[in-house]
Amino acid sequence: MLDLSIFGQKRVQLVKQTQITECGLAVLAMISNFYGTKTNLATLRQSLNPSLRGLSIKSLLQQGEKMGLQGRAVESTFDGLKQMILPAVLHWDLKHFVVLERIKKNNYLIHDPALGSRWLSEETIAKHFTGVAAEFQPIPRQSTLKPKLNFRPWSLIRSINGIWISAAQVILLSLVLQAYVLASPFYMQVAVDTVLPSLDFNLLSTLAIGFVIFTTIQSIALFLRSMIMLRIGAILGISISADTGFKLLRLPITWFEKRHTGDILSRFQSIGPINQTLTEGAVIIIIDGLLALTTVILMFYYSTILAMLSIAFMSLYFLIKYSFLYFERNATEDSIVDAAIEQTEMIENVEGIQTLRVFGSEAGQHASWLHKLTNSFNSNIILQRIKNIQEAIYSLLFGLENIVIIYLAIEIILDAGGFSLGMLFAYTAYKNSFINSSGRLVDQFVAYRMLTLHFDRVADIALTSEDECFSEDDYQSENLKESIVLKDLYFRYSDYDPFILAGINLRIRKGEHIAITGPSGGGKTTIAKLLLGLLEPTQGGILIDGIILKQFGIRNLQRQSGAVLQDGGFFHGSIAQSIALFDETLDMERVESAALKAGLQDEVMKMPMKYFTPIGKFGSALSGGQRQRLLIARAIYRSPNILIMDEATSHLDYETERKIIHAIKELKVTRITIAHRIDTIMAADRVFQTQAGRLVEVNKHEYMQNYLKNYTT
Repeated sequence: MLDLSIFGQKRVQLVKQTQITECGLAVLAMISNFYGTKTNLATLRQSLNPSLRGLSIKSLLQQGEKMGLQGRAVESTFDGLKQMILPAVLHWDLKHFVVLERIKKNNYLIHDPALGSRWLSEETIAKHFTGVAAEFQPIPRQSTLKPKLNFRPWSLIRSINGIWISAAQVILLSLVLQAYVLASPFYMQVAVDTVLPSLDFNLLSTLAIGFVIFTTIQSIALFLRSMIMLRIGAILGISISADTGFKLLRLPITWFEKRHTGDILSRFQSIGPINQTLTEGAVIIIIDGLLALTTVILMFYYSTILAMLSIAFMSLYFLIKYSFLYFERNATEDSIVDAAIEQTEMIENVEGIQTLRVFGSEAGQHASWLHKLTNSFNSNIILQRIKNIQEAIYSLLFGLENIVIIYLAIEIILDAGGFSLGMLFAYTAYKNSFINSSGRLVDQFVAYRMLTLHFDRVADIALTSEDECFSEDDYQSENLKESIVLKDLYFRYSDYDPFILAGINLRIRKGEHIAITGPSGGGKTTIAKLLLGLLEPTQGGILIDGIILKQFGIRNLQRQSGAVLQDGGFFHGSIAQSIALFDETLDMERVESAALKAGLQDEVMKMPMKYFTPIGKFGSALSGGQRQRLLIARAIYRSPNILIMDEATSHLDYETERKIIHAIKELKVTRITIAHRIDTIMAADRVFQTQAGRLVEVNKHEYMQNYLKNYTT
């Protein structure tokens, strides 16, 4: 990236947020980089453990202190901004943070992690600034950040089998092609300087036959190289995508909750430019590097002055290209981020089309999507404009270079300087080859620098630690024998969020059925996710038969657990496949038994294709109650020792609910039910309520009496 400080005053470099709520981290990264402690978002995510809910101004200051930045919050009037230490962080629109870098006359340079860098007028600032700001100054040697995380591109390809052999074949064939490129101008020189003056048709025929053979070899080599390059590209593309996809599916659940769907998809799209650059880049660097070196030597052989002139023009092109690098990278990043935001909005519209139709909100949502689409197109236009300017400069620069070279070469010929017409043709060919190969080298250099943008996006997947359950040395096979204990269990999403759970103690005996109820937002679903190992406790722990969960094995616990969660997933396939969740050894007897216990059997048998009936996208071919029962059947199919059900029967009629409760009771497994409906709660052996982050056991009889009293009232 171009360091703007070389032009004088030090500048803030924009850092764009890629998660839903990480504007706080982005502004801290900008301030930290400005003061010389280089960092990036990947480092901050791993070092600071940001909240799903974003940062308040207080937590922003606390996070900044960890980074070696001493900050203070200020309540400032609009005019007071001119007295602040810049760059400063402004609270924006009551929900966002931006960086104010400079004030020039009545214009303010704002770096917005969501929208980019802009000069805004006083009127615009007054509309968005909330009156709260934060000033930061560096504290020497006080940063507790981890070293900046960088993604090494070669880590993606070093383990791919056969890649180096194929690369060697490409290089060998490319050398054959370069030999043709170097020999062709000599053919032209001999033809013009020797054949024409002497009218030697035999020499002309010999040259023609030789170069026909040479051209044939060159064409074959070109074809073989293109086929090998195609193979390398396919190997790289599949390998990188497969490895990245494998890593993605092993990331913590909270990683997905922090990101837009379109943003996650756009990270995979970054694999394309990486694949293309790695596939073509090494060959271009090696072959074009050798070709440029060889041709420039030949150019000096013909004329030192002309060669120096061509090198000067190429050097000027490199400087111009490099000067555009900062702007091109920012424009490319804006284009990627804006496209991801637009894609996310469209995905949400498609998935929520039923809700839009019911509420008649298509026009409003279309307007919202159109705004994001316009931003995406504008970003692409800005990026393409930068590329068009560079192309125009290239065309002008080397058009002038060609005119100057020909003018000087003809002048040398006319002055009888030992430069023939054939030599002019040959030199021009070598010069064009040098310009083309050197230009590709410059473009490849820029492409590699630009590739850091795509590496940063893929690095968010590659450098994020896997869910801790995958770090277990081996998978245990011990089944639950005695009890599950939640001991002094605390949980919050970050150090700056309030505790959702604050000191829960609970013992669940094997085979026992407990119900957890309480107000919405009280932490019931969080308890379920902690029991399943989807979240990690902030304090305290979970003991299985007296063994800490990590030692017992999270995967071991998940293997013997069945769960019906509120956001249970549906995947493309048949009812049987959905119940078995694509079990490779699908057991139809178990599928039918699970469906029977879940109260789904009779309805499935009335369908035309019975258990092979497709469920549609996200289960759209099924009713809400059928989807819920399918999830219950899926949990039962696993023959679990532990069954966790979070509002699993909320969409069912009371008769169906009672049948399912009875069927599950017959399973004789440990059951944890989260519910509000009285029949489900009363079926449990013990009932607990969430109160102020804790679990309080209640008397079933008293709970029933209170329920009836409130219901009657």
